[in-house]
Amino acid sequence: MRSVAIAIAASVVVLAVACTVTKGGRFGFGVVVGGVIGFTNFLVLAKILESMTGKGNGAAFWGLVYVMKIVLLFGGIALLLHSGLLSGVGMLVGFAALAPGIVLGGLLASPSGPTHGNDDTGTR
Repeated sequence: MRSVAIAIAASVVVLAVACTVTKGGRFGFGVVVGGVIGFTNFLVLAKILESMTGKGNGAAFWGLVYVMKIVLLFGGIALLLHSGLLSGVGMLVGFAALAPGIVLGGLLASPSGPTHGNDDTGTR
């Protein structure tokens, strides 16, 4: 989980810097805000799923957190877009940083070498 979170954060930073340089500050700010919202949403959802699958405590509490997360997520995004302070497309680019971050983090976190069984390769 830690390597995925680090990879997502790195993806947001890379995209934010690239977009700020190429598209301007307002767009870059949108990328940062979208990335932070997506990253935070990812971490909260991971904790909620962990508690709901029995690996954590307080499933009822985290169920309530999930409902509040949805309300704050949609309400906050609507307010940000309505304010005009940042680019909506920039926010989408920031959200999109989750995809390469999750893939890269998953690849970095995957075990190297055999994970089970014996050393028999099946060849004779």
